[in-house]
Amino acid sequence: MASKPLALLCFLVTSLMFSTSLRAEENVCVPEIQSGWKVVSDGICPIGDGLWGREPASSKGQFWVQCGLLKGVPKDWFATELHQSVLQDQIVLLKEEEEYRCLAGPYGRYSIALKVRNAMREQPALKMAFIRELETPFSLASIVPIVTEPMMAVKAEKEIVAEVVETVAHVSIPVIKTAPEPVVLIKEPEPVNTVKKVPRAKRSRTYFEVAGLQSPKPRYQDQRYTDGGKSWWRATYEEASVACENDGMSLVSMETLRSLARDTETRRDFPKRLPYWVKEQKAYDIVMMVPMPLRESSLIHVLCEE
Repeated sequence: MASKPLALLCFLVTSLMFSTSLRAEENVCVPEIQSGWKVVSDGICPIGDGLWGREPASSKGQFWVQCGLLKGVPKDWFATELHQSVLQDQIVLLKEEEEYRCLAGPYGRYSIALKVRNAMREQPALKMAFIRELETPFSLASIVPIVTEPMMAVKAEKEIVAEVVETVAHVSIPVIKTAPEPVVLIKEPEPVNTVKKVPRAKRSRTYFEVAGLQSPKPRYQDQRYTDGGKSWWRATYEEASVACENDGMSLVSMETLRSLARDTETRRDFPKRLPYWVKEQKAYDIVMMVPMPLRESSLIHVLCEE
């Protein structure tokens, strides 16, 4: 009779060990290498939710920095800008149907993710980088060891961050040597922009942030549209363009807005009833993702890009 409780106890212990092993396997994020990049399928790695200016639930946890949505693995010109902000080993590409979500991390502290995001935003192609917060149950150790070279797995997070934030120039040197021409192509349009930066404290209007862009708040006499508890300014093309330029910004570009609209999570942050003015002197509809044939006197939404 005594053997039955013992057998039952052994069975329970074995079951517990087996279920724990399964849970551990479920938490493992294993990328494959494609053209030198770590790529994972959609759903394998948790990516959390975008913060978009909100404070995280905790300063410690897990955080990705999203660097963009791409149509393939990063091209040389995009990789050049990435490597001026973050180490190659910290970049993961999440494949979603025909697109790749570019992510850096995950980082164990919000302050680290913030530094990486700010470093990315210094690059023209990465101005829309933002932080995503992961749920706490996911284990950091299950992601970090997945690298192509064993020596990378033993680097301390503190050392990695120091290289990312403090020695950007050293990281970028080999990439610049192999792909100098794309960098020149990226920098060419910049002289055209004559807008002078204006400190936020000296802006003529107040703004709220939406997906990394600045939306001018309507003044007392301005036309407006209320959605999601926020009042959105409705203006003509000239009013919108002048407002952005007066505060050291420009109207959002069509490419930037199109990129944001492709991300279903980001698109939820924008009202969809009216289109938006873009700096190409057109109205852009984020639902149909096409320019609209509107007169410049039409009163529609305004988004400024820093």
